Amino acid sequence: MKARNYRFKYLALLMLICFLGIGDINAQLNFSTATNFGAGVNPNSICTADFNLDGNPDLAISNVNGSNISVLLKSNTNTFSSAVNYTTGGAPSGIATADFNRDGKPDLVTANVVSTNKNVSVFMGTGTGTFATARNYNVGTSTCRSVTTGDFNKDSIIDLAVATNTSGGLVYVMLGTDSSIFATPQSYPAGVNPYFIITADLNNDKILDLATANYNSSNVTVLLGVGNGTFTYLSNYSVGSSPLSIAVGDYNGDGKNDLAVANSGGSTVSVLLGNGTGAFATAVNYTVSNVPTEVISADFDDDGKLDLATCNSTPGNVSILLGKGDGSFATATNFGVGSSPQALIATDFNGDKKLDIATCNFAGNNASVILNTSTPLGLLDFLQNDNSLFEVYPNPSSNVIHLNLHSNQLSQTKISLFNMYGELVCSKDADESLISLEIAPYASGIYYLHVASNGNSKIAKIVKQ
Repeated sequence: MKARNYRFKYLALLMLICFLGIGDINAQLNFSTATNFGAGVNPNSICTADFNLDGNPDLAISNVNGSNISVLLKSNTNTFSSAVNYTTGGAPSGIATADFNRDGKPDLVTANVVSTNKNVSVFMGTGTGTFATARNYNVGTSTCRSVTTGDFNKDSIIDLAVATNTSGGLVYVMLGTDSSIFATPQSYPAGVNPYFIITADLNNDKILDLATANYNSSNVTVLLGVGNGTFTYLSNYSVGSSPLSIAVGDYNGDGKNDLAVANSGGSTVSVLLGNGTGAFATAVNYTVSNVPTEVISADFDDDGKLDLATCNSTPGNVSILLGKGDGSFATATNFGVGSSPQALIATDFNGDKKLDIATCNFAGNNASVILNTSTPLGLLDFLQNDNSLFEVYPNPSSNVIHLNLHSNQLSQTKISLFNMYGELVCSKDADESLISLEIAPYASGIYYLHVASNGNSKIAKIVKQ
């Protein structure tokens, strides 16, 4: 009953916003001056998770010319520890995090672009911020460029998908097993020299699909998941020149995933609106700063509409394009970071409920953090009446979110997840203080997590990447 009442409140709020005409009001977008933290030699990919389970988002960075990764643990004072490095099976080009052995502790994987055995490196986390020695898995006959994670065969075990640096264009899928070992890779076609791979449900069948950004053919390849760990080739879609990265999100609010692609050759972002079948409309291009190397989706101004952010190598900055909610985007606003940023992530580093940005900077051998100092709209604040009820992390997330519940009456605690339309996505009763919710099957975008316990309630905005 509480979840149903909340849904009516939420829908009423949306109608009120539309009635008052404030749905198009944007907060003034501002970010702090960058603070830099040392990494390894030529960092080129970055991810975030709570590696030591203290409730703070930490950083993991791949260093292509250091042949290692750097782990930086965040403190409660908004600083990071000195980097601790772990050797990879070659020069890493991409990094991702997930819980591969289902012990509740984040693990890491890298795709190694220069390696004798053409491999990926898997690091099992201890939950204290440290990691075991890498276990390397051979992938194919070409070097590995990018890696993504997801449950492709619905067995609740995380699998891997790897884009390999080949003119033939191949993606390899490696299924996870109960023994935390990955099975023999199976290959699927992509475009020419796929540089980046992502996973999301692109045709609304609740099965994870794959998409690659193909550098030399200037297109993206869509592979539809069957649900048993195999994939079928769907099509290629033209984008701008020399694409290096893809982001996924529902940019026009129709409940169907769309794509955004960073084009390093044309200094643009291509937006392709999805129709819910896995097919996409002709790309519309938006100008950003020079040589965008990665693009992500997040709601930076807290208006319930997904925005885009790119890191741009030549000027050393980040471009943010505020979403209008109809699939189009405003002119980019730029914010300085370190020298030659190659990748970026968004998360709330300082606990103010606003999404901040971290980049890894190839020429600076460091990571930059810029804090979101915008004044958010805060349209849902009045629905929150207990800020100590729970904590949620990581946020944004692509696979799983964890809730740390503070209630001492778990038997009366109800957890509900709603999409941006106020529709109930999933719900469960709390049975322990640490709860995990699998969100990988859901469309990327904005969600609202509602926790009710013994007359108290709290709402948190969740960004599904």
